[in-house]
Amino acid sequence: KEAEDIVATLPPCWDAHNHLQLSRRDPAIYALLENHKVQISLMGTQPADWAHIESLSAQYPADIRPNYGLHPWWAHDHASPTPGSGWMQHLRRALEMDPSACLGEIGLDGQWVPPGYDEVQFEQQMHAFRQQLQLAVDLHRPVSLHCVKAYGEMFDLLRTAPELPPAVYMHSWGGKVGMLESYLKMKNFGDRFYFGFSSFANLRQNCHKTTAVIAAVPDNRLLLESDLEDASHVPDALRRMLHVMAEAKGWSVEHTAAITKANARRFYESGLVRHNTTTRPTDIQPNPPVKVSSRAGGG
Repeated sequence: KEAEDIVATLPPCWDAHNHLQLSRRDPAIYALLENHKVQISLMGTQPADWAHIESLSAQYPADIRPNYGLHPWWAHDHASPTPGSGWMQHLRRALEMDPSACLGEIGLDGQWVPPGYDEVQFEQQMHAFRQQLQLAVDLHRPVSLHCVKAYGEMFDLLRTAPELPPAVYMHSWGGKVGMLESYLKMKNFGDRFYFGFSSFANLRQNCHKTTAVIAAVPDNRLLLESDLEDASHVPDALRRMLHVMAEAKGWSVEHTAAITKANARRFYESGLVRHNTTTRPTDIQPNPPVKVSSRAGGG
């Protein structure tokens, strides 16, 4: 009931990154979407949850954007020698069945040590990440990236790639302003990057740093997210993050919700341009050129 009351007071918004399929609490998801004020992007973590994402998005095609991918935390469980075998074949099939589906959550995590292991399985993470990034390029799909304690490695991989997906989302961005600006200035690809923030990951500590980084994100690249598994907690998480974003940007909460929703739509529909599909409603707008802000200082 409390979550429903909060939804009623939220302006229309888009939770651009979450894992609500993992809780298996579908009634809570239905309640969140009941009045169509909140749109959500479900992020896959491993093959075991992809079918549930597909099922939920089929029930709410206007409110749920499906994403399929192998999260770096599970890369060690799904190592495959070739891009055409096993889970990669499954992933390609899931994406090809729905031209509106995107690729996520994928990436690198320099501090995650899987249970039963003594150290980070970074080589396997990198192998899975490279395969999925190339698949996103081949299918012209946006990607949502996980990056923890691997900003340099991630930056170098993306900077030296011959091609990148049409849009790249750095979710729950925890890097400093200086690194953010490096991504935005990346030769050939800087205008493809978006940056998301969640109260779950970004408001745990040092809110001053988070506010400064949000202020430095170009207005048309800022995304709102919850990064949660339990839908009943999403409304409050979005409300908290909207207030922090609004303060950082000097906007109203309503304007912040509208801007981040428009940005999410542009990001998630960037892959539809090449497919020329009407699978989902679209009002695609090109990314206008932006000047990288330095008003928040160096990072």
